[in-house]
Amino acid sequence: MMDRVFQWIGLGDDGEFTGEDGRQPAEPETEAERSRRRGNIVPLERKRSEAKVVIVEPRTFNEVKDIADHLRARKAVLVNFHRVPHELKQRMKDFLSGTIYVLEGEFTAVGEDIYLLAPENVEIEGSISLFADETLGNFRR
Repeated sequence: MMDRVFQWIGLGDDGEFTGEDGRQPAEPETEAERSRRRGNIVPLERKRSEAKVVIVEPRTFNEVKDIADHLRARKAVLVNFHRVPHELKQRMKDFLSGTIYVLEGEFTAVGEDIYLLAPENVEIEGSISLFADETLGNFRR
Protein backbone atom coordinates (compact mmCIF):
# COMPACT_ATOMS: atom_id res chain seq x y z
CA MET A 1 0.00 0.00 0.00
CA MET A 2 2.82 2.40 0.83
CA ASP A 3 4.45 1.63 -2.55
CA ARG A 4 1.32 2.87 -4.30
CA VAL A 5 1.28 6.05 -2.26
CA PHE A 6 4.95 6.69 -3.07
CA GLN A 7 4.31 5.93 -6.74
CA TRP A 8 1.32 8.27 -6.77
CA ILE A 9 3.30 11.19 -5.42
CA GLY A 10 6.22 10.38 -7.72
CA LEU A 11 8.68 8.83 -5.31
CA GLY A 12 8.28 5.20 -6.45
CA ASP A 13 9.27 3.28 -9.62
CA ASP A 14 7.97 5.10 -12.68
CA GLY A 15 7.40 1.91 -14.65
CA GLU A 16 4.79 0.51 -12.28
CA PHE A 17 2.42 3.48 -11.88
CA THR A 18 -1.20 2.42 -12.11
CA GLY A 19 -4.43 4.30 -11.75
CA GLU A 20 -6.93 3.87 -8.94
CA ASP A 21 -8.45 0.80 -10.60
CA GLY A 22 -5.03 -0.93 -10.82
CA ARG A 23 -4.60 -0.44 -14.60
CA GLN A 24 -2.10 1.68 -16.49
CA PRO A 25 -3.54 5.08 -17.34
CA ALA A 26 -4.74 5.21 -20.96
CA GLU A 27 -3.09 7.41 -23.58
CA PRO A 28 -5.17 10.46 -24.34
CA GLU A 29 -7.54 9.74 -27.22
CA THR A 30 -7.33 11.99 -30.27
CA GLU A 31 -10.38 13.53 -31.93
CA ALA A 32 -9.86 11.26 -34.95
CA GLU A 33 -9.86 8.16 -32.74
CA ARG A 34 -13.05 9.28 -30.94
CA SER A 35 -14.77 9.96 -34.28
CA ARG A 36 -13.67 6.62 -35.71
CA ARG A 37 -14.93 4.84 -32.59
CA ARG A 38 -18.32 6.57 -33.00
CA GLY A 39 -18.43 5.49 -36.65
CA ASN A 40 -18.28 8.98 -38.15
CA ILE A 41 -15.13 8.39 -40.19
CA VAL A 42 -14.58 5.78 -42.85
CA PRO A 43 -10.87 5.03 -43.31
CA LEU A 44 -9.70 5.68 -46.87
CA GLU A 45 -6.70 3.37 -46.64
CA ARG A 46 -6.21 1.21 -49.71
CA LYS A 47 -4.91 -2.25 -49.15
CA ARG A 48 -2.29 -3.50 -51.54
CA SER A 49 -3.59 -6.27 -53.75
CA GLU A 50 -2.48 -9.78 -52.96
CA ALA A 51 -2.44 -10.67 -56.66
CA LYS A 52 1.03 -11.10 -58.11
CA VAL A 53 2.41 -11.61 -61.61
CA VAL A 54 5.63 -13.57 -61.90
CA ILE A 55 7.78 -13.21 -65.04
CA VAL A 56 9.73 -16.33 -66.00
CA GLU A 57 12.12 -17.15 -68.82
CA PRO A 58 12.71 -20.90 -68.48
CA ARG A 59 15.72 -22.63 -70.01
CA THR A 60 15.29 -26.20 -68.72
CA PHE A 61 12.31 -28.49 -68.27
CA ASN A 62 12.88 -28.55 -64.50
CA GLU A 63 11.80 -24.91 -64.31
CA VAL A 64 8.20 -25.70 -65.30
CA LYS A 65 7.66 -27.17 -61.82
CA ASP A 66 8.50 -23.75 -60.36
CA ILE A 67 6.00 -22.16 -62.74
CA ALA A 68 3.36 -24.68 -61.67
CA ASP A 69 4.12 -23.89 -58.01
CA HIS A 70 3.51 -20.17 -58.68
CA LEU A 71 0.18 -21.03 -60.30
CA ARG A 72 -0.79 -23.23 -57.34
CA ALA A 73 0.01 -20.25 -55.09
CA ARG A 74 -2.61 -18.32 -57.11
CA LYS A 75 -0.09 -16.09 -58.89
CA ALA A 76 -0.31 -15.26 -62.59
CA VAL A 77 2.82 -16.12 -64.58
CA LEU A 78 4.12 -14.48 -67.75
CA VAL A 79 6.32 -17.03 -69.52
CA ASN A 80 8.82 -16.17 -72.27
CA PHE A 81 9.83 -19.27 -74.27
CA HIS A 82 12.24 -17.45 -76.64
CA ARG A 83 15.37 -19.23 -75.39
CA VAL A 84 13.93 -22.76 -75.41
CA PRO A 85 14.43 -25.22 -78.31
CA HIS A 86 11.20 -26.07 -80.18
CA GLU A 87 10.87 -29.69 -78.94
CA LEU A 88 11.43 -28.70 -75.32
CA LYS A 89 9.12 -25.70 -75.70
CA GLN A 90 6.28 -27.99 -76.78
CA ARG A 91 6.80 -30.34 -73.81
CA MET A 92 6.83 -27.35 -71.43
CA LYS A 93 3.64 -25.91 -72.94
CA ASP A 94 1.93 -29.32 -72.69
CA PHE A 95 2.88 -29.67 -69.01
CA LEU A 96 1.72 -26.13 -68.20
CA SER A 97 -1.50 -26.61 -70.19
CA GLY A 98 -2.30 -29.60 -67.98
CA THR A 99 -1.50 -27.60 -64.86
CA ILE A 100 -3.78 -24.76 -65.99
CA TYR A 101 -6.53 -27.25 -66.82
CA VAL A 102 -6.41 -28.79 -63.35
CA LEU A 103 -6.39 -25.34 -61.70
CA GLU A 104 -9.25 -24.16 -63.97
CA GLY A 105 -7.16 -21.22 -65.14
CA GLU A 106 -6.34 -19.61 -68.47
CA PHE A 107 -3.43 -20.04 -70.88
CA THR A 108 -3.26 -17.01 -73.20
CA ALA A 109 -0.75 -16.07 -75.91
CA VAL A 110 0.35 -12.44 -75.60
CA GLY A 111 3.19 -12.48 -78.10
CA GLU A 112 5.43 -14.74 -80.13
CA ASP A 113 6.42 -17.48 -77.64
CA ILE A 114 5.14 -15.37 -74.71
CA TYR A 115 2.19 -16.65 -72.69
CA LEU A 116 0.17 -15.44 -69.73
CA LEU A 117 -0.86 -18.26 -67.42
CA ALA A 118 -3.47 -17.28 -64.88
CA PRO A 119 -5.07 -19.35 -62.11
CA GLU A 120 -8.84 -19.24 -61.66
CA ASN A 121 -8.70 -16.25 -59.27
CA VAL A 122 -7.21 -14.00 -61.99
CA GLU A 123 -9.51 -12.83 -64.76
CA ILE A 124 -8.01 -11.97 -68.14
CA GLU A 125 -9.95 -9.45 -70.22
CA GLY A 126 -9.40 -8.77 -73.88
CA SER A 127 -7.15 -10.45 -76.38
CA ILE A 128 -4.19 -9.68 -78.56
CA SER A 129 -4.36 -10.70 -82.18
CA LEU A 130 -0.97 -11.28 -83.72
CA PHE A 131 -0.29 -11.72 -87.39
CA ALA A 132 2.90 -12.09 -89.36
CA ASP A 133 4.01 -9.00 -91.23
CA GLU A 134 5.91 -10.35 -94.22
CA THR A 135 7.55 -7.04 -95.04
CA LEU A 136 9.05 -6.53 -91.60
CA GLY A 137 9.63 -10.20 -90.81
CA ASN A 138 8.22 -9.84 -87.29
CA PHE A 139 4.94 -9.83 -85.42
CA ARG A 140 2.71 -6.82 -85.11
CA ARG A 141 -0.47 -6.11 -83.14
